[in-house]
Amino acid sequence: MNKREKIKTICGFCHLSCGMVAEVEAKRWVSLRGDRSHPANGGSLCIKGSHARDVVYSSDRLTHPLKKTKGGFKQISWDEALTEIAERMEEIKEKSFIRVTPPLKFGMSRQKGFKTPTGKVEFYSEKLRESHYDPLPSFNESLLKRDERYPLLGTTRRPGVYVHTKFRNISSLRKLHPDPMLEIHPEEAQKREIGEGSRVQVESPTGKVSLRIHVNEEMMTDLALADFGWGNPEDGGPNVNIITDDTNRDPVTGTTGNREFRCRIYLEQKED
Repeated sequence: MNKREKIKTICGFCHLSCGMVAEVEAKRWVSLRGDRSHPANGGSLCIKGSHARDVVYSSDRLTHPLKKTKGGFKQISWDEALTEIAERMEEIKEKSFIRVTPPLKFGMSRQKGFKTPTGKVEFYSEKLRESHYDPLPSFNESLLKRDERYPLLGTTRRPGVYVHTKFRNISSLRKLHPDPMLEIHPEEAQKREIGEGSRVQVESPTGKVSLRIHVNEEMMTDLALADFGWGNPEDGGPNVNIITDDTNRDPVTGTTGNREFRCRIYLEQKED
């Protein structure tokens, strides 16, 4: 009876390189699970990674090199493929720059015009007018009108060390940015007797979340800037969507502002 061997490896579907444990029997991959000790995924696998074995043994998988020609793809040998790749690499080393896509063409609109009914940049849209919408762009300031109870205008940003909701489980990155932050101007911090690193409640008409303060002189006054991307079970942070409002929508597309809200902030141990 063949003995099963457990081999630690990584998933190659994307740049995260999640850890996996593959079980191999008689030189054949028979089972797969996430590697709980791996820092990138802690044992979890996405839908693609969990089906990696199916891809390896798929009947559609290529088992020989194919070369693209004008008539389609032609099967070639491994030696031919390696030789062509080596020759191409030498060519790249000599020229240092090789364009693989057509060169950019500027001024195309002067020849063909824009993809609008008039062929021009339209500040006044006949299409919108025909659909009974305002043909001119406008800004509805009343959607974010000042409110004494919520004096700050709030918006959100992505912390630079993370990619949206990803990578908070990587300890080296978490050390660089351990907590979800709220940035405010020093004047706003002084008004509320809030110091750098203080834990505060950020409250809007739709809810409230707990964030840590970063005082930033480059911020505008009357503005609060909250980190987004937190709120997954493993990161322990709040989901700032709780304090945003999706009732105000674009009348044409139906999309929401997503990153705009009125709010007030106060130290967690006391509420004004």
